[in-house]
Amino acid sequence: MNADNIEPLIATLREGVCHTTSVGNYRRILESSSITPRSNARGISDDHPHLSNCWQLGAVSLFDFELPSHGQMFDSIEFKKWSAVLFWHKPAVIISFRRDSLPGHIIYYDEAKERLGFGGIIPSVEICHEGGIPISRAFQCVLATRSPTVDYQTHYTFQQYDGHWVPEDELAKWEHA
Repeated sequence: MNADNIEPLIATLREGVCHTTSVGNYRRILESSSITPRSNARGISDDHPHLSNCWQLGAVSLFDFELPSHGQMFDSIEFKKWSAVLFWHKPAVIISFRRDSLPGHIIYYDEAKERLGFGGIIPSVEICHEGGIPISRAFQCVLATRSPTVDYQTHYTFQQYDGHWVPEDELAKWEHA
């Protein structure tokens, strides 16, 4: 699907919570059967997870587009923060889970701030999940990308897949587009 604004994509992500990753990391998640928290042992990649409260808490970072209001999500400052992170990878593989299917404790913004102080988590839309998340619990995956246009707008393209499996030929098309 193509859209000139991000709202059709966010409407697709409004149920549950989601984790965003690269195509390469998605393949590794499939091989290991779960999303695991990042750690020093696994190394710090170029996306600077050490700046994240979720990383500091030994937790998996998730987006929560289900609970925040439209106003909270699309506040101009907050939108710039979370949209940059959501599309850090090109393309982004966005893996969605129903909140009640998650096996571990969810750390919301207030708890993260109480434990670690300010900074390192995006208000309203980012939460942390303690422990790994089995990929089999995903109810959808979305491949998404964004690109600026000549009129200084941003164009969004995405495709939704049921369950946790995206066919390899689809991944390859998006990876090399």
